[in-house]
Amino acid sequence: MHNVIPDKATPSFAADARERGNVLVIEDDPAVRDLEELILHEAGFSATGVGSAEEALSLTSRRSFEVILQDLHLPGMTGLDLLEKLREQCPDTPVVVVTGDTDLRTAIECMRRGAYDFLTKPIRTELLIVTVEKAMEHGDTLGRLATLERPIAEPAGLGQLLGRGSRMRRVFQLMRRVAPHDTPVLILGESGTGKELAAREIYRLSRRSSGPLVTISGANIQPTLQESEFFGHERGAFTGADSLKRGLFEEANGGTIFLDEIAECTPSCQASLLRVLQGGEIRRVGSSRTQKVDVRVIAATNADIEMLVRSGRFRDDLYYRLSRVVIAIPPLRERPEEIVMLAEHLLDRACERLGRPVRQYSPRALQMLVSHTWPGNVRELENLSEKVALFSDRTIVRPADLQSIEGLPGIVPAAVPTLDEVEKGHIQRVLDITGRNHKHAAHLLGVPRSTLYRKVRRFGLAEGASVPASAAEAETPGPDRHED
Repeated sequence: MHNVIPDKATPSFAADARERGNVLVIEDDPAVRDLEELILHEAGFSATGVGSAEEALSLTSRRSFEVILQDLHLPGMTGLDLLEKLREQCPDTPVVVVTGDTDLRTAIECMRRGAYDFLTKPIRTELLIVTVEKAMEHGDTLGRLATLERPIAEPAGLGQLLGRGSRMRRVFQLMRRVAPHDTPVLILGESGTGKELAAREIYRLSRRSSGPLVTISGANIQPTLQESEFFGHERGAFTGADSLKRGLFEEANGGTIFLDEIAECTPSCQASLLRVLQGGEIRRVGSSRTQKVDVRVIAATNADIEMLVRSGRFRDDLYYRLSRVVIAIPPLRERPEEIVMLAEHLLDRACERLGRPVRQYSPRALQMLVSHTWPGNVRELENLSEKVALFSDRTIVRPADLQSIEGLPGIVPAAVPTLDEVEKGHIQRVLDITGRNHKHAAHLLGVPRSTLYRKVRRFGLAEGASVPASAAEAETPGPDRHED
């Protein structure tokens, strides 16, 4: 006899494509566990079942759940001991205790040890769903309170470049020290670390802040056009040069030029850049005369420029001129202590910019962000913040919300089952619950028996003669909305 009693008219949430939250089911009876999982799945929840306290603790140490449904009588560790450990390991997750024990003292002891609610078997389907829903709402409330009670940490940094760790503080100190002078600066760092933000801040703090700031990337200009873009050209200097053109160094005269991806410059362009740094002179393409410019140069690259110098692909004399002051911005993965501050600040900024309600990350969601490697650095985190602001419907953003947003490499679990694997597992679970009663199983799955028989054969789930080869033909023919 099952310990969950189906209601005559259980509300269906199957049409809700968005999962309502993750529920962990801890139950040592496989039939009861599978039935509870099935009911929760049909109600729109994502449910995961385990059969022991040890499995549960191992799983909750790696994954987060919105609600935990725990049987009190388990093999090995007692249910009460497990309850206490769950409260220690995931204090923000409501735990609903389920047991066949009707003793009031047991219920009181469970509540004393931190259970959110207490259900006795057999449980009616509707009561199970309503209790899980209320527990989830309770968890949302706890998350909001934790967010409100958490001290507000003002973003630390220099301008729009944020960070409060020791390495970033040294970066900010060096930027402030070099900014007032006209010394060339070379900024190193991976893509997305904020090299352009650093250059703009140095410009803002410099005595040239009233002059122009011209930004150009060597990677965005065709090699044959680099010198023309940088230094200009005379009319007729080459095919297509129909008129005189001023280069970007002339545009930046009296101000600052930021040369991003400096390692992409051609050897010829490198020689012309060296002329600027040595004597403050430029020569337009097709011209025989030089002219003076007063420009401060800030350059940046994400390449290993010292290796390029050793291999002869970048001029050593130009490198020594550029690298009088080198500012290296560390990647985000090397400063995990700053991820929480950055994530919260960028999410606040994204919500404000997009006109969306304020969102906050739950503690477990923040743990998830801290554990990510962030190959795209701060730019990737900023991109995530915008997606969360746009697509998350919760005030408290949880790991399940992060996992449901597309385009998050490294955050979505690596092992994603195929549709066939999901369908096969679900059919097997329903067959086990119904004792391989195919009529009942087909009813629960919402498909004709002919479709169930075909899928049983397709997935190799048949047992002996329990699924006759001619079963499909035994059905009354008719349209099948669930055909493969």
